[in-house]
Amino acid sequence: GEGGRKADGAAAAGSGDLDEDLAPPFNRRVTSDKTLLQIMHESHPWIPGTEQIRPSPEVLATKAHKILSVESFYRDVTDYIFEEVFRYPTRMDTGTGKLYAVCPADPVDEKGGHGRQKEDNPVLTACEFPYQLEAGAKHSILWYSAGRPKGGEGQITADLRARLGQELGHGRFEFIWYENPKMSVPGIYHVQVFWRHL
Repeated sequence: GEGGRKADGAAAAGSGDLDEDLAPPFNRRVTSDKTLLQIMHESHPWIPGTEQIRPSPEVLATKAHKILSVESFYRDVTDYIFEEVFRYPTRMDTGTGKLYAVCPADPVDEKGGHGRQKEDNPVLTACEFPYQLEAGAKHSILWYSAGRPKGGEGQITADLRARLGQELGHGRFEFIWYENPKMSVPGIYHVQVFWRHL
């Protein structure tokens, strides 16, 4: 259930669920604690450990350049994600000359705000700034336009299984996911996904 898994490494280490949290089968949420991820990585190299958990210096430089570009064209990084990931239409803010996203389900308010759809259609994308993973491991992001799903981690796991199955055309894969404690785009709910073909 929602509270069954421990997102906090210290809490997990003090519970009887530690072995369950670190061992297969996967296809579920895991802790974002780097120490516990490292323990999983040692037995399952496709899972990122402490040395893989960050992008390379080259990828970080590309990310910094991309952020500057987005900030120069969009009112906010969330507007960029709504357009790029969810394909929301954009409009020009006449006051700033920058683009903002318009939620297709909601009318635009007089301030040009983007609303939130009541129904969510999660989108799985390859991570634009991936971590330094072992060969064969993939880094993706599962995005939700309407916020964290009401079904909690069970819903996220089911959505992820469905999206990966649709993308790959088969069910021969395994994955883990977690909420990044320091989301780079906090205005749009998303989770980090690591997966591989079986």
